[in-house]
Order: sequence, then C-alpha cells, then structure tokens
Amino acid sequence: MPRQRICLGMRLLWFAMPLLLTACRSTSDWRKQADQKAQSLLQAGQQSVTGKTEPIRVETPAETLRRRLLLDQNLQYLAPASLGIRDLPDTQRWQGSKHLLSEQSAPGTEWNSKEPLQFSIIQALQVAAANSREFQAQKDRLFSAALTLDLEADDFRNTFSGMLQESMGTSGNGDSRLTGSNSSGVAGITRKFKNGLEFSSAISVNLVKMLTGDHASFWGVLGDASISVPLLRGAGEFIVQEPLRQAERNLLYAVREFEQYKKDFAYNIVQSYLNTLQAAQKVRNQAENYKRVVASTRRSRRMANAGRLPEYQFDQAVQDELRARDSWIAACQSNANSLDSFKILVGLPTDAQIVLQEQELANLAQDLQGLTTGKPPVDYSGEIPPADAEVILSEPDDSNAGKYEIQEVKAIAIAFRERLDLQTLSDRVADAQRKVLIAEDALRAELTLGGSAAVGQRRSYSN
Repeated sequence: MPRQRICLGMRLLWFAMPLLLTACRSTSDWRKQADQKAQSLLQAGQQSVTGKTEPIRVETPAETLRRRLLLDQNLQYLAPASLGIRDLPDTQRWQGSKHLLSEQSAPGTEWNSKEPLQFSIIQALQVAAANSREFQAQKDRLFSAALTLDLEADDFRNTFSGMLQESMGTSGNGDSRLTGSNSSGVAGITRKFKNGLEFSSAISVNLVKMLTGDHASFWGVLGDASISVPLLRGAGEFIVQEPLRQAERNLLYAVREFEQYKKDFAYNIVQSYLNTLQAAQKVRNQAENYKRVVASTRRSRRMANAGRLPEYQFDQAVQDELRARDSWIAACQSNANSLDSFKILVGLPTDAQIVLQEQELANLAQDLQGLTTGKPPVDYSGEIPPADAEVILSEPDDSNAGKYEIQEVKAIAIAFRERLDLQTLSDRVADAQRKVLIAEDALRAELTLGGSAAVGQRRSYSN
C-alpha cells in the first residue's frame, strides 16, 4: 500500500507540474514573455509588409534628451512626471523597480545638453523618433495590436487549472457520528481546437482521515474527461477562427499604418525644420530692410532741416520706418513660433536652447539645381515682339519636366501599388464580407455533440 501511494503521488505531481511552474512565475516574468511574443509577431508582420524587420521599443528609457535638457539647462517643469516615468517617487501602490523593466538610455543622450544643441535634418529625425510623444503613442498602438493577437491565440492553447482544498466535517449522529478531515487536490487541462471542438480533462485526488473511531484513512482518485463538438451554429474553422483571423489582419493593418505614419512623420519634421530656417532668414531680411529704411529716414530728416525736402515727405519716411519695424517684429514672432512648433514636434521643451544648421538651406538649393530642363517658359534674351503684337499663350506641357517628375498615369499606378493605406482599405472589403457570413452563421440553429467519461471515485466521510 505505501508503494502504491508513492506511485500515485508521483503521477499526480507529474500531472500538476505545469501548474507549479506557472504559479512560480512573477508578474515581471509574464510581462517579459508577453513582450517577447509581441515582438515576434511584430517582426513577422513587418517582414510581410516591408520585407525587413526593426525593433519596436515601447519601454520608457531611463535617460532621454528631453530629461537632460530640462535638468542641464535648468528649464521649468511642472512635476517629476515631466522628466519621465522613472522619476516618479515610489508610493504604496507604485514601485518603479517592480513595474518597470531594466533601465536603458535613448539614442542622442551623448550630446552635451548644457550647451545649445545644433541639429542637422538627420539628427532632428533621430531626436524626434526618440522623444516625440506622438511617435511613442503610435508605437504603443502597434504593440497593443500584437498583444491583442497573442491574446486571441491564447484561446487555442492548453489551459491548466488546479486547486488545493482542506476541509473538516462530520457524518451520522449520536454514537455513530464520525469526524474527519478531507484533503483534496484537483489538476485539469482544457483545450479548444480551431474546428470548434472543446476538450477538458481533470484528475482529483483526496485523502479522508478519520479523527474519531479507528482513525483510518482512505485515498480517493477520480479522473474525468469531456468533449463537445458544435455541428451547426459555430461549427467549422472558418467560424471558430474568425476572431484570431481578424486579429492577425488588424496587426497587419497596424504595421501598414505605422509604416505610412513614419513617412508622414519624417516629412513633417523636415518641412518644419526648413520652415524654421526660412523664418530665420526672413528675420535677417527684414532686419536689413529696417536698417536701410532707418538710414533713409535719417537722410530725409537732414534734407528737411536743410530745406531741401518738404516736411510731409519726412513724415512719410517716418511711416515707412514704422512699417519696416512692424514687419521686422512680425518676422521675429513668426520665427519664434516656428521654432517652438519644431521643438514640440520633435518632443523637446519649447524653452530648450537648440540651433538649426543654416547650411541645410544651401544644401537644398544645390539639390534643386538642374531639376528643370529645356527652354524656360519666360525668355527675353532674343528678339522681342512689338508691344501691340498678339499674345499667344503656351499651354503647359512636360517639355521642361525635371528628373523627379513623372506622368500622371504612372504616378497613379505607383500609388496603387505602394500606398499601404489603399491596400488596407482593399483588404477591409474582405473583412466586411466575412462579417456577413459570420452574422449569417449566428442565425443557424445550435446543435452540439457532447460526451464525457469518468473513472474512479472520491472518498467522503461516509465511504
């Protein structure tokens, strides 16, 4: 009998091993496992959409350029949350060491943030990717789509369950009353298959030990299994796998949306960068014009004092100076607004000291040279017709097209092939068609074939 009990206990331990391993995992371990699975799903989606993979990092770094600027340049901020989530003080319900992963640093923190930072266009894109809240929110949505897919796939995995229970009770009455303890353990497994079949099995072992009478003890073992198969409504892989299939497609759509967003985001960064440089150039132009107008007003005053200029013309010169000053102030305000908008777009504080490289405008002007070819639309270098001659307008054509210009038909064909949002809209038509079939299946009658089997028995105080 002892040997049989040992063998029985070993079998139960082997059956319950997955439960024990699961129970020993911490919440951080579960999170790491979910992140790894999500990264794997994301890489598969990226490979399908772009033919390449890249890591999607959603964990907040320990050190960011934004944080260093706030501290090193002694900028104003509202609360520790402005610096980053890792600067939040620990409370009764929040401990950074428990709820956050290992500390990491973001790209760009190697710069000397105590001095004004000089950004090229490429560096501005790198800073925006690491510090922009909007860009981070897009990555979070993409990662959430991968986690949702993993959650839907969990419905078709093995699910283990277990329970340990200890109870005391009595049976009978009078002199025949028996008192004892009942120790029981249950371990089970359930599995749903992609054709709709559901299987569940469990084994329970209990030990009844009498506390009165002859103090005997009894072992009880009960194993049971059940199976159910839908035959009408909800039957078949097409119906059962629809939530998983839609989650897979949603992840694909999210990857496409993120890739399209990255292009738009990069375009907006470059456009804001160049607009800020143009605004700064306009300030310089208005400043030079203001200086010329001031010098002209001074000459007008001297000429008026000498009697060589009427006084009203000097007053007009003063008005011109005031208008020039107003234009210069407006240009300065526009430049400040453009710079603030750029800082917000890349995720930096608006009062941070940064400098954009003016050489980027010169590089752009050099790149734009030679974009047009052929005869220019306006040319007065040859013989000039009389002023009263009939003017014949030249219809615009592609004779002066540059190397980056393409025909309209070709441009539309490229858009149909390359625009990821158009591909998603086309795929959503198939999603809508499937939803109609799923709704049609819900109108069918429900018929489920089920069966169960059990072997052994449990022990109680009376047997």
